[in-house]
Amino acid sequence: MTTDVKKNNILCIYTQRFPYGKGETFFETELPFLSKAFKKIYILPETKRLGYEEDSQDDYYNWQRFMSLPANCTVIDTESKFSSLLGGRDILRKLGFKSFIVRFSSFLPLLFSVASKDFVSFGENPREFVFTLFKLYLMAKESAEIIKAIDEGEILHYSYMMYERATILSILNRMGVVEKFIARGHGNDIYRENYGAYSARFRRFELARIERLFTVSKHMKRYISVEYPQYDKKITTSYLGVGEHRRNPPFAGKYRVVTVSNVIPLKRVDRMLGILEQIDIGLEWIHFGSGPLLEELKKKADKLMGRKKNIKILLPGRISNSDLIEFYGREHVSIFMNLSLTEGLPVSIMEALSVGIPIIATNVGGTAEAIPDKSFLLKKDFDDKEAVKYIYDILNMDERDYLGLRERSFALYKDRFSAERNYTEYIHNISNL
Repeated sequence: MTTDVKKNNILCIYTQRFPYGKGETFFETELPFLSKAFKKIYILPETKRLGYEEDSQDDYYNWQRFMSLPANCTVIDTESKFSSLLGGRDILRKLGFKSFIVRFSSFLPLLFSVASKDFVSFGENPREFVFTLFKLYLMAKESAEIIKAIDEGEILHYSYMMYERATILSILNRMGVVEKFIARGHGNDIYRENYGAYSARFRRFELARIERLFTVSKHMKRYISVEYPQYDKKITTSYLGVGEHRRNPPFAGKYRVVTVSNVIPLKRVDRMLGILEQIDIGLEWIHFGSGPLLEELKKKADKLMGRKKNIKILLPGRISNSDLIEFYGREHVSIFMNLSLTEGLPVSIMEALSVGIPIIATNVGGTAEAIPDKSFLLKKDFDDKEAVKYIYDILNMDERDYLGLRERSFALYKDRFSAERNYTEYIHNISNL
């Protein structure tokens, strides 16, 4: 792989939990490319606490991930003693009165600077604004000591999400501890309507300090550029990517639909049950993924199969990315579906495209950029009959048209979502900042 990054450069990557737990699976593909371009990589997860992706503490300590890390990667545990505090009184108890007064006084210039930029967010809830920023300031002071200990040359700092770590890096940049940092925007960390205004509370401050924000879709770049036009030149689209694998085998007598996601409200996995209720042909649905709504989904699936003998539902939970790709190479999948209420640009769709599976998905976020046939885009507020029609439209195609649809899926993958091309280009871009 050819890159322009100097081999003596150091990269500090700020993740949410990776390599702990099972989340941030898409970073597993990017990391090997980064490891070839930088002499040393430090991975600094925000927390070691269990996430909803993990079913047990054994899942959380993902030794398989640790063992597969490139040799030049080191994990530094950076969980802050302030991260779990819920209010100003908690901070006061943690610091003691005298230390609290001293630190809050030193925090005031930052508060005035950020509030002057993000004055709308400040006006919406001044108390919450001040508390959250003060907590992040204290966390930044902790991070500064860790960063200063990494004295090995020029460092590029990379926040993998635009959550709290992006704000902390912005604070560190203002303090002069971090010279240059970049970040990726994925979806929930960008779109305000996903989780309210929290992730965007300090967005103007972050964009003023960041060197470059790389969005995973063109839709996301447009969204940010409209919201913050003065920072348009700092925002670049850089698609994520997946590797090329064995093509999905041809139809072998069984129609099968696959979905892949966490089982949480935003993913609307349970909508598949209403869709299957209206399917009268033999059809198997497999959902890969776990989450807080999985057990409830299993109960409803059992009831549906009790009523409809033509429907088979399998809910194996979360599996590794390698196991999913192995499944795609072994078992025919007629259609991949994504019914999310919101998305950035789903890597799960890229993976399906990479093995030539047709896609039906909701037109949310940047999803349309990963759909080869726009006639199979569902409205965000679709009804079940619309989805049922699309399923029948695909399954009733003659062989030539269906094979053509599968080829268009693979062609779109090759054109937009090749890991080799996308991450090589990404490394070239960050090397020229």
